[in-house]
Amino acid sequence: MLLAETSNETVRFHAWQSIVGLGGLTLAVILSYTLGIVALFISATAVSVMFAVAAVIWIVLLIAWAICLWKAVTGQRWHLPLAGEYAERFLRGPSRI
Repeated sequence: MLLAETSNETVRFHAWQSIVGLGGLTLAVILSYTLGIVALFISATAVSVMFAVAAVIWIVLLIAWAICLWKAVTGQRWHLPLAGEYAERFLRGPSRI
């Protein structure tokens, strides 16, 4: 969407927020699964814990995605914690002093 839409700030904001916020959560899920696989060599309990953590992050990811999707469809700007601030910064571009 960033490449297709160059003028609508709301669309660009939601695209950046999706990349930063939902992309970050996706990386957290991948990291949790990776640590779970590495934990195979350490402890079965550690594997269970890491897979449970990944499942919780998946649920958070799906809920955040659904909320972001709804807000984007209705034309509202809703900021994800941390990711919303970064999306605003990326939307505005580099600061000029």
